[in-house]
Amino acid sequence: FPSHDSTNRYRTVFYEQMREIEEAYRTYKHKQEIDPKLAEEYRKEEPKVNKYQKANQYKQMITQLNNRVRQIELDAKKDPHIKRKEIEAIRKQENEIAKNYQK
Repeated sequence: FPSHDSTNRYRTVFYEQMREIEEAYRTYKHKQEIDPKLAEEYRKEEPKVNKYQKANQYKQMITQLNNRVRQIELDAKKDPHIKRKEIEAIRKQENEIAKNYQK
């Protein structure tokens, strides 16, 4: 089996970046409520705000795959070895999505 680290490396980086992007976006939205001009200045100075839409789309794709993993895990009738193989394949897909985000 591939090591846990190699199958999760890009996802880990993606989630770290996503937290930073979401924080910047929340700050932007807050500033927008107070003063739209201030928010626009912040958006120009903070490039993470502009990455929010793309990052959120990738996050939604990964979330859908995570939901599939949960379905597999809860399937009491499925053989554990088959479950593991299916989950590993999904984790690889998630990692590829996160890797593609980095490009």
